Amino acid sequence: NPPYNLSADVLNSLLSNGTAGTIAAPTPQILTNVPFYFVPAQIQSYSLTLEQQVKASMVASVAYVGSQGRHLEALQVYDFNFPLPVTTPSASNCLAQGKGTSSSYDFDPCINTGKSSPNYTRPYKGYSTMNNEYDEGSSNYNSLQSGLTYRAGLSQFSLAYTYSKALATVGAHAAGATVPVGAQNPRDWHAEYGPPSYDFTNDFTATWVYSIPYFSHGSKPVALALGNWSLAGLALHQSGFAMSPALATSTRGLATRPNQVAPYRKVGKLSEWFDTSSFAAPNYGFFGNASNGTIRGPGYTSINISLYKTFPITHRLDAQFRAEAFNVANHPNFESVDTALGSGAYGQVTSAGDPRILEFAMKIIY
Repeated sequence: NPPYNLSADVLNSLLSNGTAGTIAAPTPQILTNVPFYFVPAQIQSYSLTLEQQVKASMVASVAYVGSQGRHLEALQVYDFNFPLPVTTPSASNCLAQGKGTSSSYDFDPCINTGKSSPNYTRPYKGYSTMNNEYDEGSSNYNSLQSGLTYRAGLSQFSLAYTYSKALATVGAHAAGATVPVGAQNPRDWHAEYGPPSYDFTNDFTATWVYSIPYFSHGSKPVALALGNWSLAGLALHQSGFAMSPALATSTRGLATRPNQVAPYRKVGKLSEWFDTSSFAAPNYGFFGNASNGTIRGPGYTSINISLYKTFPITHRLDAQFRAEAFNVANHPNFESVDTALGSGAYGQVTSAGDPRILEFAMKIIY
């Protein structure tokens, strides 16, 4: 970054003769800024839980759990040299066929057609992206959490249900994203407010550890082979994660999301998970108005079980045999959905989770 780190592109040079090439024309420089100060992220968490003993060995609970975040950071995804809005295109014939003119545009429509570079309308001429740290992100989480636990000797059973909602301006919003991404328009981060990719509404969980009581008090060979077995398991069902509509058209310009032209409707087919006609590409020179987290992906259902027995060897050494099955019902769990308008797989389910997996293990415990 001038005047500290300068670079030059040399064309048609040779290792044997470094001066054989010619210096290429200078290009706009990308700057990365480290701010003099920033406000550290602030997280506030709060909860209220009520518990009731239903029976001598059974406890029920219900809780409200919430949190809110302020001054959340989006590292190096805030471009304060982002192209400015314009009142007229920078060149003629930059509008899509059949589309009329407008009194103002979010960005130069000629960027959509490739007739103009985004650098042409940047506020600081001669420079390209100026990356900075954005520290004004916000988030909130609210949930109702309930549970029921029962214990009987060495056995334990529990049920839990959570109904929740997360919203954020800074987060993984883009299709398939797992890390925070930049805003469609860095001058309007509030337009990014919506469910992030980790948000899901319903979560039901059941767990159990059942100590099988049979054959434990028989003859020593029978008790050794068939006694003291335990059966443990986890049953899980989650509703679909939030997904955001995206754009993959060659003429999207600076827009990263489409327009929502009809209410979102789930179809539920692998070839069309949602009604793809609910979204359309925005006009040239405009950002898409579709909100983040509009689309909901497939849910997740799985039952995992484990059968195990511990064989005492000495008073300090045990051997444990385990037989485990993951997704024992072999329930299909579909994962990724292509939400990018213009993609060849737009609206389709593109991957699935693991099928049934069996494994056997022997552990030494000391």
